[in-house]
Amino acid sequence: MRHRTKPAFVLVQTSYPQHGMGLALVPTTAPHRLVRCADAQRLRPRFREDFQTMRHAMHARMSPHRWVMLLLLLSIPFSPFTRKSAAADGETLFRQQCGTCHSLKKDDGPRAGPPLYGVIGRKVGTAEGFDYSDALRGAGFTWDAGHLEHWLSNSNQFVPGSYMNYRQDDDSVRKNIVQFLETNAKR
Repeated sequence: MRHRTKPAFVLVQTSYPQHGMGLALVPTTAPHRLVRCADAQRLRPRFREDFQTMRHAMHARMSPHRWVMLLLLLSIPFSPFTRKSAAADGETLFRQQCGTCHSLKKDDGPRAGPPLYGVIGRKVGTAEGFDYSDALRGAGFTWDAGHLEHWLSNSNQFVPGSYMNYRQDDDSVRKNIVQFLETNAKR
């Protein structure tokens, strides 16, 4: 009776002086049986050859239709149906990234940063009660989505000499925060 010669993994008891006793999975085409340490040493040089055989066997078993199906499944975004709206994401991101230093309420005074109520359409450096840097007071532009996004990407590069030291490299985070401010920080 012939033994099966399909590639498989066998459990090997190993005993190396530097590592002690252990178990290892070794690919082999040997008949299914418990492999002693001495046998494992003999099989070790064939490890790469057996692995290649197993890999080729796996490729041979998958039909082209299954490969196409696998590629299609892997190309689908992981959670398209559980994604929140950008505004909801923006609110969460605003709280996480900006909420410690800034407020959106009209009646709140300045924290570490000025309140952002009415920031869209407001001239830069003019929120009441906040001590702006000379660089920001003299910048001379009005806040809009483009300026906010540029500001969030690297505030010190956008207006050198400003007090705020913030940099957000992720485009989607910046866009969601700016979109949230556009809808919730109007006068």
